[in-house]
Amino acid sequence: NELQQLVVSNQTPKEIAKALCKEARLRFEADSVIIYTLNEEKTSLEPLSGLGCTLQQIESKLSLDSTSSDAKTLWEIP
Repeated sequence: NELQQLVVSNQTPKEIAKALCKEARLRFEADSVIIYTLNEEKTSLEPLSGLGCTLQQIESKLSLDSTSSDAKTLWEIP
């Protein structure tokens, strides 16, 4: 398993996320794939890796506050 090899070879979380993006894009024939990570304060999600889009095209941070527009946007992505 490729993921297991990445973990065993001491890859950084960002390198593992990049490999997951590539695999997901191929397996699901996706135009773009974005992986977000929980920030240290556990208040928002921040992009860790992605393929098929630029940082300018995605939210730089998604708030986990259920009343924020960022949180609503997360669930509206098709």
